[in-house]
Amino acid sequence: MSLTSRLINVSRGLSSICSINLSHTRGFRTSRIINVEDLYKILGLQHNATQKEIKEAFYALSRVHHPDITGTTESSSKYQEIVSAYEILGDPSKRADYDRGLVIPKTGVQPSSDFPTKLDVDMLRKAESGSFEDNYVRSYNRNLRNAWAQRADETISKSAFEYRYDQRRFAMVLYTTVIGMILGSFAVAKYYEEPVPIVSSDS
Repeated sequence: MSLTSRLINVSRGLSSICSINLSHTRGFRTSRIINVEDLYKILGLQHNATQKEIKEAFYALSRVHHPDITGTTESSSKYQEIVSAYEILGDPSKRADYDRGLVIPKTGVQPSSDFPTKLDVDMLRKAESGSFEDNYVRSYNRNLRNAWAQRADETISKSAFEYRYDQRRFAMVLYTTVIGMILGSFAVAKYYEEPVPIVSSDS
């Protein structure tokens, strides 16, 4: 094989390697853009949507796809995607990290049954009254209290004030008992004490 043929083969090899690297790079960048756009597409929004638009889209889609309203498996899956998207985009800090590619959204992860992520159906039906956000907050707090009550023992769930009160009461009972025992012992000793005979000097 001549030197010219070898140079031609080497140049072709380098060209193919460069094209492969470029294709991988383009594919990576494209997939990254798609990942960034995914959560926004789930909520039906553009990348430059405001926090108010994100919140309104989440509330609107929650009313449509809530599993307790529709009762279908497809809506339940869609609702979980909406909740997962809002958990990131609804938080400005998490959203900024997500836009920079620092946060990977969860896929196919079901939320814990102890965590109050599901919405109250009655609250969703009252959404048109204009007090949807207030009802949402009350429902969230109610579910949070229920989850805590299920996992907490009421017999040991005491506040710091109650613990201090119990300590003071215990100390008072202890002091009263000790003082009572001392006084009781002194009284018994006095009761059974024999008088000291007086010795006369004449005898």
